[in-house]
Amino acid sequence: MGINVYTGLMGSGKSYEVVAEVIVPAIAKGRRVVTNVDGIDGEKIRAHIGKTYKPVPEQLGEVVHVTNGDVALANFFPYYDDKKGAHTDTIVQPGDLVCIDEAWRFWPATGANLLQEHKSFFLEHRHFTHEQTGVACDLVLMIQDMSTLNRFVKNVVAFHIRTHKKISLGMPTHYSVSIFEGNKQSKAARISVELRKYRKDIYLLYSSFKGGADGKIVNVDKRQNMLARKK
Repeated sequence: MGINVYTGLMGSGKSYEVVAEVIVPAIAKGRRVVTNVDGIDGEKIRAHIGKTYKPVPEQLGEVVHVTNGDVALANFFPYYDDKKGAHTDTIVQPGDLVCIDEAWRFWPATGANLLQEHKSFFLEHRHFTHEQTGVACDLVLMIQDMSTLNRFVKNVVAFHIRTHKKISLGMPTHYSVSIFEGNKQSKAARISVELRKYRKDIYLLYSSFKGGADGKIVNVDKRQNMLARKK
């Protein structure tokens, strides 16, 4: 996977897509998932896998919750020092899948200097492999717009996944997923576009609201649905 960035406005399906297509499969493969999204419920994910995967994997992974303060630490990611010495006495361990929401807070486009330890991970994360499985670290970043992310990080993005909710088309239960190679959002870089439907069983596995609280987003103007507009 390398470094993938998921973009989209709030409520566009960004968190849903990461849970459904990234986190659940990773847990099913026995991986540790490190995330600052405290609304992701590891126990519910494991139970969901037990009900929907046939056969059920013998060893499931786990969700490790971290704070925004943890993410900002120099020892959050494993890294190499200036003498090429590897440091793995870190929060993220070799082989982990790391999913960070609101990535602009830690690696913004302007106004901040990236930590050398973080730079090392961004460039060399594939060298940090799990001792038993040989699986390398992967990093998933979630932001509303790619332009808010630091250029150093953008330059090493493998894929950019853009989500968009289809409210204007009268399809509130669907969202589209556009996949681009690299950090660009152009026709030349676009690999695919898919229309997907939300599944209730996935919704039950997480909350994208702070603290894992229940929340509901409503349309304040019915004209947002162009099919409902009066002629």
